[in-house]
Formats: sequence, structure tokens, C-alpha cells
Amino acid sequence: MSSSRIAGQCPGQNYGLLDASRRQVAREGYLSEIPLSQPPSYTTLYCSSNSTTSLQQTNKVWSRRRGNADSHRSWKPKTLQAPILGSFIALSLGFIVLLEILSFISSRPSNGGGLAFAHDIDGISLGATWGYLYFPTILAVIYSIIWSWIDLDVKRLEPWFQLSAKGGATSRDSVELQYPFDLLPFIPWNAFRRKSVDLFHSLTSIRHWGVFFSGTIMLMVFWIITPLQSAIFTTSEAIRSIPIQFNVTSQLLDVRNQSQLLDNNFMNTAYAISWLNQSLPAFAAADYVVPSFRPANPAQGKLSWSGIYHATIDAYSTNLTCSPAKFYIPNVNTKAYTFDNGVGCVVPSVPLPAASDAQPNALLYVPWYPDPHLDWYLETTSCPRDFQSTFLAVFATNQYPNITGVYKNVTALSCTPSYHVQSMEVVVNASSGAIIRESLFTPRGELRTLPPNVFNTSNFEYLIGVGRSPIIQRGDYAANTILEQSPRTEAVGIAWPTLNMAGFAYALSNSTMQQMGQWNETSWSEPEYLRKKFEVAHQLLFATAFQASSEPVENASQILTGKSVDQRAAIVLVRPIAIALEVALGIISALGTMLWYYSYCRTSKLLQDPAAILDVMAALPNDKGSGGGIEQSRFPSESSSLGGDDTKLVLRDNGVIELIPEISGRSTGLSMIKSLEGSSVSENEKRPHSFVRPAELRLPVGFLLSLSVTGGIAAVLFFRQQSLKGNGILLPSANPVVLSVLENYLPTAFATLLEPAWVILNRFLCVLKPWDELRKGNAVYSKSIGVKYTSLPPQLSFWRAYKSSHFLLATLGIVSLSTNILAVAFSGLFQEKVANIFMPDKMTQRVLPQINITEKGPVGTKGTAITYQDHFYMLNNNIVNETPLLPWVDKHNYYLPFVLPNPNFVYENTLGPTVVGYRSSAIGFGADYTCSEIPNSAVSFTLDEEGSNGNITFDYSLPGFDNPPCNYTQGPFPTFYDGFKESSFSPNNTKLALEGVLNLGPELATHEPDNPLCQASIATVWARSRFNSTLSLAANATRLDPMTSTWISCTPRLRIARYDISVDTTGRVKESTRTSPFETDMSPFLPGNNGTTELVLLRQIGHLMRAADVNRLRWHNDTFTSDWMNMLIVHSQNFSRSVVDPAHPLTAAEELIPLLSSLYSQLFALVLGLNTDAFAEIPKGDFDLVPVTVVMTHVRIFVSETMAWLAVGLLSFQLIVALVFYARRPKPFLTRMPTSLGAIISYVGASRIVKDLHDGKGDEVREGRYGYGRYVGTDGETHVGVEKQRFVVPMDVVNPEARRKKLLFAEGPFGLWRRKTGESEVKSWI
Repeated sequence: MSSSRIAGQCPGQNYGLLDASRRQVAREGYLSEIPLSQPPSYTTLYCSSNSTTSLQQTNKVWSRRRGNADSHRSWKPKTLQAPILGSFIALSLGFIVLLEILSFISSRPSNGGGLAFAHDIDGISLGATWGYLYFPTILAVIYSIIWSWIDLDVKRLEPWFQLSAKGGATSRDSVELQYPFDLLPFIPWNAFRRKSVDLFHSLTSIRHWGVFFSGTIMLMVFWIITPLQSAIFTTSEAIRSIPIQFNVTSQLLDVRNQSQLLDNNFMNTAYAISWLNQSLPAFAAADYVVPSFRPANPAQGKLSWSGIYHATIDAYSTNLTCSPAKFYIPNVNTKAYTFDNGVGCVVPSVPLPAASDAQPNALLYVPWYPDPHLDWYLETTSCPRDFQSTFLAVFATNQYPNITGVYKNVTALSCTPSYHVQSMEVVVNASSGAIIRESLFTPRGELRTLPPNVFNTSNFEYLIGVGRSPIIQRGDYAANTILEQSPRTEAVGIAWPTLNMAGFAYALSNSTMQQMGQWNETSWSEPEYLRKKFEVAHQLLFATAFQASSEPVENASQILTGKSVDQRAAIVLVRPIAIALEVALGIISALGTMLWYYSYCRTSKLLQDPAAILDVMAALPNDKGSGGGIEQSRFPSESSSLGGDDTKLVLRDNGVIELIPEISGRSTGLSMIKSLEGSSVSENEKRPHSFVRPAELRLPVGFLLSLSVTGGIAAVLFFRQQSLKGNGILLPSANPVVLSVLENYLPTAFATLLEPAWVILNRFLCVLKPWDELRKGNAVYSKSIGVKYTSLPPQLSFWRAYKSSHFLLATLGIVSLSTNILAVAFSGLFQEKVANIFMPDKMTQRVLPQINITEKGPVGTKGTAITYQDHFYMLNNNIVNETPLLPWVDKHNYYLPFVLPNPNFVYENTLGPTVVGYRSSAIGFGADYTCSEIPNSAVSFTLDEEGSNGNITFDYSLPGFDNPPCNYTQGPFPTFYDGFKESSFSPNNTKLALEGVLNLGPELATHEPDNPLCQASIATVWARSRFNSTLSLAANATRLDPMTSTWISCTPRLRIARYDISVDTTGRVKESTRTSPFETDMSPFLPGNNGTTELVLLRQIGHLMRAADVNRLRWHNDTFTSDWMNMLIVHSQNFSRSVVDPAHPLTAAEELIPLLSSLYSQLFALVLGLNTDAFAEIPKGDFDLVPVTVVMTHVRIFVSETMAWLAVGLLSFQLIVALVFYARRPKPFLTRMPTSLGAIISYVGASRIVKDLHDGKGDEVREGRYGYGRYVGTDGETHVGVEKQRFVVPMDVVNPEARRKKLLFAEGPFGLWRRKTGESEVKSWI
């Protein structure tokens, strides 16, 4: 048929049906329409019947030159062209680059392997959590959908590419291919096995390279890329090291001012450290001290509690150089020793303390500086000022019997300190500034002698030797009070008297308070051991004095370089998995490039997308008079071959499939059909039809699919229940790769295994749905032969199905798409979080809840007359420096302890969780202080005639107690500090203040009052007055205006109850909850046979609350405190001194009462915690076992509630759809599944629709109705397939010739008449 004939037949006609289809595909992005100068010869077959002009056709053109071949037009899908395939390859390479960038970023020391950070795993932001749990999987899902589309086009168009090849292809290698419906894992192998001689023009190799490339990529995307993408990130601890600069924020005071500002407080700090186990000051170690520093950029200082700073800075230190001192007793009668250092310092008449059974050892520190408070000093004419830095260290033991103060073993050293500075790299805690002792100082410079203009060493040595400043000046109570360690030193066996440095030396030689009192006399007698112990004490005091002599620097001028190191919870890149993912992406990129080049080189003679049944019809030849078709009976089974391997077909340039005959001559459509059929139609007409159903649509497969989905639901619910029940799931491994595989890869892989199953079901339904419409008969074009389901990935076909009212297919498409959402849900199903683990255990309790004390002396004094003040030191340090309280003590109670294991102890079979504390039930001992204002009528404060001495008289009934009133007079006592006379208060009208703490009853050693509770009650007074020089009194008297005062009394009530407590690994109380009423019967806890009663205990502790001394109740015109309690009040109020400020009005009692009550309760608990030996011990071997819950933290796996219910919801939806689908799946009605091009040809080859298409009846075809069944084709033969509805006989209509019946009587007692069809009955007819 020539082009002129076509033009003559169809002048001016519109585009026919196939041209409209091409335009529609072009609008969808598949075609590049280029007008052709001359249409192909067959295009007039698609003109409308009323056409009057020549057809102007547009078509998709892929033009290329192969060798010397001429360029020709062809259609190829956009998915196999440069924009999409190139973009996909670029995307794959982009992922590799992105992973490498992330790996590079995470490997920086400043990131320590992490990408996002938080103080703990639970603190990771929602955005970061979403980014590492879900976003990679979402990217992988989008990536897989893109490739699914490309893969579908490669597989479904492979037969057409084979037919387009030069020389055509056999039917087995072309029209019988059904790659989109093969099992996904076997597609690359099946493509690999097919051989040919034409690949890349030169190689003899495998034929179906395109399918091999695409199928391999599809496998990798499904089961490598998507699961691995979900596992590339995990959470772990990352150690970050960031170079930063520091500002030095403190500096030593000018050396001329240090003696004015350095007071006893630094020794109080050292006492709390050495005896009370308190922490060192910030930026101070036991042997070194450095100025404080902070990051120059405040944002870089926001580290976790475990973060540390490294900086190189000048570190200050001191050392002792000691030599043995000679000693002898010149006069036995005096029992005094003479010590000689051998270099010009001789000290005579030094008596050693008298030893006793309780204190068998003498430990002395003898300074050079003289002071009236000292028992010994070196300053004599025989030891001049040249030796002012020298001190004498003496240890004596084994006192001679009956000769007090004379010892058999004496070790004496003459020691001189030296002070140094050295540039060192130090490591400090970023939060507290505490120096990390585990990281040794690294010297960065030479050891230099400390210049004398930097630190006032003589003032320091005077203070540590004498115990007070050489300058007499007012200050807060603790700053001017001589530190007394005698209660401690006597308790551990050091004979009294002794000096503070001896107490420090002993305390620092024992690492814990449990070791106090344990002597190793042999070691102490060794000179080097003795030197080392005093050196350690000297270094500690130097460190605390250095800090006390420093002041803040407002404008930092000294810049340090260093780094911050911080361990934080982080999102980390799992490098091995990232490498595996990069390798897979690299392989995909290589295979994608090969596919791109191969697709570019391949010949395509398609003129449009052959996605519908109608497109296949348009590619069939039409020979007038034959009405040819390919007989369906040539496809009795899915394994049969169309015409044999020797039959070859080719797709011509005009888009028509033709047979290549073995003999020469022109090929016609009829010859192709006859060659392919291979047998007569009349023979096949009588062959019974057997209908097929693919294995994927059979019930066993549906059962397996439903079972898999149900198993997924059960697994999710099981792991969720285990997570809730066991407070998380135990980590199966500490290896991040293993964890990523188990937590992310395997769950995501399960979802990706479900996706191919649903995709293949969707594809079968996409193929069967048009045929099912045809089977029903009277099918419209848009729902049957014209519908294009197979050109889209099944996941994206739901919208077309919905528009065609194919709701089951649309639902199946949604399910296929939902498997991608399921992959995202499974990728974030398991999350690592920090969990508290509670393990039951039993621990030993060695003490009974019984307090055994007597009237011999107050608790804590151990028989000495020196005031006991440890509870004040401890509480003040806690308030000022925020150091922790004692173990087993909180702000209200002391709790009966049990023996804790070592803090580094690790429980077995717990895979390394960290023990953070313990929970148990314990008896708590405390006191509630009821405080109330004493009315002025109940107290009298009078001055004598000179006004220099005062008397206080109480006549006060304690509120809430049925006891006699407290009638007690105290005084007289002085009301001015020594040296404070009129000149101290000039000029006239100077405002004065007075504070003090007294007991409402007499001293314990005096008479028993009518109300013993008065001795336990405490009165606190604040007074204001004014100096008035106009008053005329006796000589040397003071002149005061009438005073105003506030008096508050606090009375204790012992409280004993049982508490649920939570302590850390050192026994410090973190939380307590009372679980029983307060005890009303105290006799079980205070056994009377030992002299202990509630009143005895309260009276003894009550007298420890005031730390009485000779300077109580003194007027002052400054804002310094005069007693412990007011100093604690000032410190508790952020150092607000209004309570002691003479210029400030008296603080209202209502404001002070809650604070006083709280402070007294804390002090009461501390007294008990510091004197645990007051509690009765359980005999060894009879220790009680206390039930304890061990609290541990451990990273465990938790199931995300959101993702769990999302996964369950999606799987439940899939299960419902699976049940509905297999219950309503299309019944078998096809003799061969139309999954290959040949199978479709066998159904449509003889149809009149083919002839109409070639006759240009496009509108008629579009408006027609069609069916599937038996029909007489254009060749006059009977066929089963697709035809116009009016020519179709449905398959279920029975042949009238075979309607005869033969009735047979069935055997058995209950026979039935049955219809039996004869064996020779014809089953197919037309």
C-alpha cells in the first residue's frame, strides 16, 4: 500500500485512534513529538472514516546512527533515556558522596564519630531522631519506586526490543517473554542464561543484558539498599575533642594585700576535705593548683557533666625538703626534748604530749613563728628568723612506762618548704572545675622557683603554723576562729595537745573515714614516710590558700589554647554498613551506566508505548481475505513455545510484527500466522479448553502470604509487650554493626520481602482486570482493550484503577504502596534508650537502730573540752561550695546504713549496665525543731551599771509542750569585743547590732533544771542599738540607746520512722519517702539501761548547736557574723547580710523561723551522721541482711509506640486485603495467562478489531463494546479471545447439540437422578 494511495483515500482526515494514543502518551512525558515529512505507509489505517486530507502525524522519535546505518525514528520510554537514567545514576553517586561527607564530618575529633549530640539518648531532638530513624528509609523508598518504574519498562519492553533487533528474534526469546511476572530473584539469572551473538556490536555474550542489569539493580534496591539505608545510623556515645581558647578568669591578689584577705577559711576548707571527705576546690588538686579558666566563647562551655577541658597553664606547687633532726633530753626530770637541725637551729625544752592507752602516739608540727596560743614554736635566740620557714615534724610512739612524755621511738625531721611554678597541661571537669586526677599533669615547661612577689609565703606559713592570721581584724565567725581538730585527733589516737598540721597529715594519710584510727607505727617512724605525709598536708593547704588568695578577673587578658573533650549521646554513622551501602550504590551506578549505554545502542522500532491490548492489536499484520490471527490453541500451557525455536519474528520499521520465513520470498501476515499455528483450526475446535490460574493466585500462596502478615503482626506485638514488660529489651550485642542489623536492617528487610509479593499480585490483577471486564461482556474501550495498567509500577496504578471503578485493584495498589510506608515504620520500630534496671539483692547491715550514749559528755566531743564543730564545717561547706552532705544523711534525717559494694562493682549477667544507686527501706532518725518568737515579756536583757556586761533571764513556756517554763539566767558576760570602746563606735549615733545563740537551760555539767527540755531548746537573738555619747556613765563605760530585739526559740522533737530511700553508689541520699508513722515509743531505739533517753540525746545535741565561746553576744558596727548560726543564715540567703547589718532593721521573726527550723534539723542529722559509733553494732557473724533494690542504668531497646501501632495498622490492613483478594480473586477463565506478548496475540490475532484499526475506524473502535469468548475470526475459523461484543459467544454457554440427558440410578440406599454428559459430547462450539 503506497503512501499516495493512503493520501488519496484519507485526504484531510483527523488523527485516528492510535495517533490519539500517541498524543496522550506524549502528554504524559513519554514522547518527544517531531513532525514527520512522510508518514509510514500504514498510518492511514488509523485515519477517521470521514477523513478528507492527508494525515499529518507526530510520533516519538529516537534517532541515532549505528555504523553506516541511516537515522530512523523510534519510540523509547523516557525512563531509559538520559534525563531519567542519568538522574538516577547521579542520585546514586550523590548518595555515595553524601555518605563520604557524613563519614568525614563524623570522623573529625570535634565530632568523635557523631553527627548530632545530646546529654543522653533521650535528649536527642525530635528532628534529629526523625532524621536518623526515618529519613534514610524514606529516601530509600523513593529511590526504589523510581527504579521500579525503570525496571518495569525494561522488562515489559524487552520482547519489543528483541523483535526490533536486526534479524528479529525467535518466539521463545521475544513474544513468549514474561519478565514482569517472573519471580524477582530469578529474573537476572534467567536473563543471563539466554545467549546471542550481538551485544555492543562486537561481543558474543548474553542476550538480555538490559533485563540482567535492571533485574540485578532491582534485587539490590529491594534487599540491600533499602534495609541498609535504614541501618546506617545508630545511637552511641561519642567523645568530642574540640580545639578552643580559654580566658583565665582568676588571678592572685597583689602580694601586699594577701595578708589582709587570707584568713582561716582556707584551713576550714582543708579540714572538710581531709577529715569529712569533701571535694577539693575548683582548679585545685592535692598537690597542684592553677588559676581558673573558662572558654572564651561561652557557647563552647555547654558540655555535659562529664565534659573536660585540656589547657596548658602555669601550675603552682610546693614541696618539702627534710633532714633528720637530732634530739635528746638534757634533763630527765623536766622530760623536755632538745631538737637540733644541725645547721644552726636548736630548740630546747620541747615537752612531748603525754601518751595514754587511748592516745598512744604523739604527732607534732612545731612552727617557727611564736604565738601565745601555741604550746611549742621554734623561735628562740638559738633559732633565729633565718629559719622562719622551717618547721619541726615529730612522731613518737611506745612511751616508756611510768615516764609520761618520753618515748622509746622518736622520729624528728627539720623541714623547709619550697614553692614552684611550671607550665603544664591540666585536665579539669567542665562543670565543676575539679581537676581530673586520673589524667596526670603533663609538664610543658621547666620547673621554676615561685617569685616572692607572687604569693605571700610567710603569711601562709604563719597561718598554717599558728592557726590564725598575724593581723587582728574583724571577719566572719569561721574566718577568725582557730580550727580545732582535737576531737578528731584524740579519737584516732593522737595525744593532746597537738597542732592543726599534725591533724591534716594524719587525715590525708587515710583514704577513707573507715580507715581513721588505723595506725602503722612502723611506717610513721620512717623519715621519708613522715616527710611525705606532711608534704601532702602542706600541698593541700597551699592549694586551698592559693584559691582563697585569688580574685576574679573581669577583663581577661591571658588567653590559653586547649581543647574541650566531651562524651555525649550521639547519632553515629555505622561505618561498615555505610561502606557496604557505598559499594552497593557503586555497583548500581555501574550497572545503571551499562543499562543506559545498552538502551542507547539498542534498536527500537516502536512508534508508541505498547501498554494496552489495543497497542498489541495495532502491531499485528492485516492481510485482506485472511483475517489472520494466531490461534490460541497453540498456547495450551504456559510452557509451550510459539511456533518453535526456529520460528523468527521481526518488528518492521512501520511498527508491524512479521514472520521471517525460512524460504525466500516476501513475508505476509498470513504466512506468519500459518507458520505459528502449526495445526488446523478444525482440529483444535474440538479440543476441550482447560482454564489456568497462576500459582500466585492460588489459595496455598494466599495462605502463606496471610501467615507471613499475621506473623509480622504477632512479632510486633510480642516485642512491644516484651519492651513494656521488661523495661526495654536487653541489647544482644555491644557491636554497633550487629545492633544496626538487628534493629534496623532485618525489620526493614521483612517489609521489603512483603513488597515484591504484593507487587506481583498487583501486576497479575492489572493484567487480568481488562480481561475480566471482557469476560463479563459488553466492555467499554476505556476499561478493557484501551486501559493501560501495565505501563505504571503496580504501586502507582491505584489512581487509574480508581477512575476505572476497579476498586479491588485500586486497593491492591494502595497496599503495594503501603509496603513502603511499612518499611519506614519498621526502620524506626526499635529505638535505643537509657533505661533504669532494678535488680533485687541483699546487703549487710552492721548496726542496730539503737543509740547508746551516756551523760559523760556531748555526742562527738569524745571526752574533750574543746568545742565540737564538725557539723558546722560540713553544712557550711555544703551551702557555700555545694559539696555533698555525708553519706546516709539528707536535710532531715540520718538513715541506718547498709554496707555498699565498691562503686566500680559490676553485677554478673547484666551485660555491663552501670550501677547508679540503691533503693531500700531504712529507719530514719531526725528532729523537727518547733520555732516560735519569744515575747519580750518572757526575756530580760539587762546591762550592768557600766553597760559592758549583760545578763539574760528567761521565763518562757515552750509552746506545744506540757512542761514547766524555762526559768534560767545567763551572765554576766561581756557585750563588747576586746579593744572596742568609745573610739570604736565614734562618731556619735553609730548603729550597732548584736546576735547570739544560747540554750534556754543551764550547761549539762550544772544542775538539772525543772524542765530538761529547756537544755535542748535553743534561743537565738538579734538586737539593734545606737551609740550615744551624750549619755554620762562611769569612766570607760559605753553609751547605748535603748535596744530593740527579736528572740526566737527552737525546741526539738525526736522523729523516728521508716523510709523508702534511694542512695547513690557512695551512700549519698537522693530521695526519701516516709512509709510509716512517727514512732511514739522511743524505748526500743534509746535503751534506758545505758542511760540514754530522748531528753539526754536532745540535750547533748542541743548544746552542740551554739558552739559557745568567750566572744558570744558582742555588739558590732560592721556586717560580719559572730556565730555559726548567723553565718549559715547569711550563706543560705545568698550572702545577704541584712540579718546582721546594724543599718538594716531587724528581720521579722516570720522570715527567720522557717530557715532556723531547717538549719537546726540539718545540723541534728549531721551530728548523728558524723557520730555513727553512737549506734549499737551487731556482733560479727550475726549481721542482718537487708533487702535492697540495685538501680542500674543501661541502654536498652524499646519499641516505639507510634511505629508499632502504625506497623500493626498497615499489616492488619494488608491481612484484610489479602483475605478479601483471595476470596474474590478472578475465577480462571483464560486458557493461557496474557502475561506475554505471544499470549495476547493468540487472543486477538483473528479479531475484527485488528481489521478495523487497519481500515482507519478509530472512532468506531473507541466507541465500541467488546467481549471475551468464542467467535468466528476474520479467517473463518473458530477462536477463543477478544472480539466485538456482537460476534462473541460467552464461554459458559453450552452447545445445544449436547443438551441430551442420560439418567442413571446411583447405587446405594439413597439414590438420586443425575445428569451425565456423554464422553463424546462436544464442549466448545460456535
